[in-house]
Amino acid sequence: MQAVHAELKGMRESLTERLARDSEFCDPRAAGQWLWGMASSIQGFSSSWKKPTPHLTSRQGVKKKSKEGQVPEWMRALRHRLMHVRILCNDWSRVCTPAITSGIGLTALLLDPPYSLATGRDPHLYAVESLTAADECREWCLANGDNPKLRIALCGYAGGHEILGSHGWDPYRWTAQGGLAHLGNGKGKENRKREVIWFSPHCLSARLGPLFD
Repeated sequence: MQAVHAELKGMRESLTERLARDSEFCDPRAAGQWLWGMASSIQGFSSSWKKPTPHLTSRQGVKKKSKEGQVPEWMRALRHRLMHVRILCNDWSRVCTPAITSGIGLTALLLDPPYSLATGRDPHLYAVESLTAADECREWCLANGDNPKLRIALCGYAGGHEILGSHGWDPYRWTAQGGLAHLGNGKGKENRKREVIWFSPHCLSARLGPLFD
């Protein structure tokens, strides 16, 4: 088994090097295997996230049991829900311009960047990292939070965006439940209690006033 893992690692490193040298390089066989794997692994996983294994005692994802005709109904509902949705890739700032937000009208934005390094989070958490995205989002929020056509929510850890409070932003503190928070060395269990969502001044408050106000 170790020999197989070593061989696969060598193949992956060789493929990565070729792709880095030649933007037009392709390996049809590897591409086909990747597509097959992606198409057949849409299902729940158990065990550690580092070595995930498919559920053996239940059917989930593409293996999930459903009543006849139920899947087509789901797909039609999904098509209807996404009919007017545009999915963009690349930097978050692409969708935070006046041309596609306040320039069109009242706009709500939920910003959930990789959390700030200043909060003490793991700097190697993501495969593609950004240790500045949270700070950049906060600066954008400070510059645009007073726009009455923008209702902005910024997610982060306590200690990351407290400066927003002095600019009229309202913090909502919450505790994450389950998921990856319960894995690892215990740091995730503690961090799940540090979650904060900051709402800009023009967001509608969910708090109810006195009955006869």
